[in-house]
Amino acid sequence: MKYIHTHREEYVMSFYKKLNIQQPREIIPSDIAQALHIYIKYHDKPSNFQCVGRYKAIMLQQGLPREEERLHFFHELGHLLRHAGSQLFMPNEFTELQEWDANHFQFYAAMPWHMMRQFDFQSITIVEELSDSFQVPPSFAERKLAFVLHKAQEYQAHLNDTYDYKNTYHLKEQFITDKQAYYED
Repeated sequence: MKYIHTHREEYVMSFYKKLNIQQPREIIPSDIAQALHIYIKYHDKPSNFQCVGRYKAIMLQQGLPREEERLHFFHELGHLLRHAGSQLFMPNEFTELQEWDANHFQFYAAMPWHMMRQFDFQSITIVEELSDSFQVPPSFAERKLAFVLHKAQEYQAHLNDTYDYKNTYHLKEQFITDKQAYYED
């Protein structure tokens, strides 16, 4: 299956390569946090992050199911890695942009495509396999799988359109050449 990466996916691939993470079982939030000198704390409030000088912490909401906790971790990690400043002092539009970006980082970091490739997408249990391997909720695995399959279809459609365009262009070019040859006789 052919698939074109987005810039965020390339960012995540590079990020995992630097941390020498190559398999889903190696995506361990506590190990990632330790490698990046980020503390993980638990509290009774919604998940968030803190960054004061060199001190960085991901504050996870206590009591979440393990799979949901992982998603919260990747969302907050996206903020720490990709954003600067406090959202308290930002215009709403910029805050929304950062949230959108952190959600996309989470989407790619929790289940990176370069690790999904090893799975058989034709398997009738693919959603469960992905959910178990990446330790994410089945609904998240299903959404990511649908996204990947859609992007692969888009890529194939683009190739077909390009092919059709080239064939059409070639036929038009040939028709013009034939007409010129006809008129020149």
